[in-house]
Amino acid sequence: MIRLRVRGTVIELRVGTYERILDIEERIGLAIKIGESHYREFKSAFEGEPGAKKPRGLKPIMSDVGRTLVAFANADGGELLIGVEDDGTITGIPHDESAVAAMMAADGTHVHNHTPLPAPRKRAILLDGLTVAYFAVSKGTQFIHLTSDGRCLRRVDRETIPYSSERILADRLEGQARIWDRETAHGATVEDLDLDLIQGVASQIAYGISVEKCLQYLDLAIISTERPKDPQASRYLENTATTRGKPSITVEAGHAGTVEADDVSALTGGCLNVMRYLKMLAGTATLIENPVWIDKVVPLASEQTGMFYPLVRRGAYVQQGMKVGYVTDYLGKVIFEARAPAAGVILYICAVPSMTKGATIANIGVVER
Repeated sequence: MIRLRVRGTVIELRVGTYERILDIEERIGLAIKIGESHYREFKSAFEGEPGAKKPRGLKPIMSDVGRTLVAFANADGGELLIGVEDDGTITGIPHDESAVAAMMAADGTHVHNHTPLPAPRKRAILLDGLTVAYFAVSKGTQFIHLTSDGRCLRRVDRETIPYSSERILADRLEGQARIWDRETAHGATVEDLDLDLIQGVASQIAYGISVEKCLQYLDLAIISTERPKDPQASRYLENTATTRGKPSITVEAGHAGTVEADDVSALTGGCLNVMRYLKMLAGTATLIENPVWIDKVVPLASEQTGMFYPLVRRGAYVQQGMKVGYVTDYLGKVIFEARAPAAGVILYICAVPSMTKGATIANIGVVER
């Protein structure tokens, strides 16, 4: 099943086979074919004159990752490939595994911790036997993003340049004023789209790939693989409704059994907003420009009984292996360090100190790539 983004709402389109899924190798290969642009940057892992090339230093490469992704997030989002020359030639990353791991972590280490990137995607893969690092980031809406040393940068045409935070904020406000409403197409299929138009776009910018893969490459479609697709095998009310072509939502807010005004407002306001969008209520819905899609939820369980102390809050983004809390015995001795089993966003973190072996410490939502 392919799901289309429509300004914060989803249209589900049934397709016949997962051969239509755009995998990461195809995405990277397509990016290299299209070449550098406002939305795409290539960085070499080598330096020096032709015939006398040598590996670049690790620190400059990590700085490039932070600078470029911050600039993309402050503009319209984009892709960064390390190990590719400006002309699209794949030269790879000659550094060892520890250096490559440091590069892949630079989207966190070289971005200011108060302005984390919006749902970054990344992968180090082998292309033609050479290692290439791929990063992608969406357009930022929550923060004016800064590098770890406090610089504000933005992508302008094909350049990463210093840019004032005031101008970025003004541009965002102007952009929000231009958002238009769209109607939800219930029961839509791929055939309901203007396939000739989309194929024309694919021919011009994506080398004639299929309609489904073009939509995925442009981040207009998402593959859903977690929930059952057979109506007779559905789970939960939301999935049961969706498999029968009925709109449905599942909403959650708050924690630890508390009732906070902001959480109640988020639930009631969100439901009313969706109803306005579906024309069940009069009025104009307030739309989310860049929603974060969760692919799956990975639980983290305690291996010890004792007292739990969290180190992150709900909504925080974490890397795989990052320490999110710890458990002590009843005398204060640390007996278990809780580390994230996957990279993603903290959807739940235990809010009470009592902890038993096997109990859930946190749930990490893996962001859709």
